[in-house]
Amino acid sequence: MSRYSIGLAIAVASLSASASALAVDRSINGDPISVEAAAVQRAQVKKFVKAARVDGLFGDSTWQLNFDWGCLSTPSSAITYVKPDYTFTVQDYSGTWAKDKKTIVFTFAPVEPYGSTVYSGLLSQDNQHASGTMVSYLGGTGCWTADRL
Repeated sequence: MSRYSIGLAIAVASLSASASALAVDRSINGDPISVEAAAVQRAQVKKFVKAARVDGLFGDSTWQLNFDWGCLSTPSSAITYVKPDYTFTVQDYSGTWAKDKKTIVFTFAPVEPYGSTVYSGLLSQDNQHASGTMVSYLGGTGCWTADRL
């Protein structure tokens, strides 16, 4: 290995370490979450979504969604339309959903330049209520509930 190659490798490693140290997102509730941890969570959700697209009975419904970034007890709300083709819309946003037994995941279509936001949670026994947590592409977190209308 030439001196140039070794120097380049050290510079790249140094830049990589600096980028990793700086790549920590500040979640709204004050707990730092690394970009790497958020990426791992998104990968797990994608794996779940691929395995769980099996329940057409949940679709074609309207829900009242209450979401609270930071879980600060200051929720906002929006009407959500869930369709049997595994898509949903909330105001000007849309995405895909998946359900496995009582676990539900809503993955919003990426909004450039930010990426996707993912809501995951549990459905009630009667499929009329749901609650869970959410994570943005940058690692911000929050809580949500939904009631079928």
